[in-house]
Amino acid sequence: MYWFNPFHLPIYPSVDLNIFTLFLQAETDREAGGNKGVSDKQIRLKIFSPNVLDITLVDLPGITKVPVGDQPSDIEARIRTMIMSYIKTPTCLILAVTPANSDLANSDALQMAGIADPDGEFCFHVSETLIFSDLFNWNFKDSCFCYR
Repeated sequence: MYWFNPFHLPIYPSVDLNIFTLFLQAETDREAGGNKGVSDKQIRLKIFSPNVLDITLVDLPGITKVPVGDQPSDIEARIRTMIMSYIKTPTCLILAVTPANSDLANSDALQMAGIADPDGEFCFHVSETLIFSDLFNWNFKDSCFCYR
């Protein structure tokens, strides 16, 4: 059994982890709009369970080079600034995710992680496979996650 608490709603019990995904999508649409908009406002969700670590996970957007939908023309610079504001924190563990079929030397996620953590002490790289993406319906193209 899991309990989650969106900070503006009451505590909600659930055994289905998919409810978290639905909540996050609804909150993203509420904050950034449903047309590919991006917001730097945090969506805060607290998950309680005896089986869940007490950490903060910050899911940061992937780097967008060409604006689509309601995104501003400087979307790449905005996202890079947002990502760096989180991953440069000394208490942060960086999980840099790249597609399995990409050139790692040109990975934006790894380049930014290298700037924030030049010695590579707090950075982990995950190469996303197509099986991983299809199983969980996730698309992590050049994403960074920040654990605190």
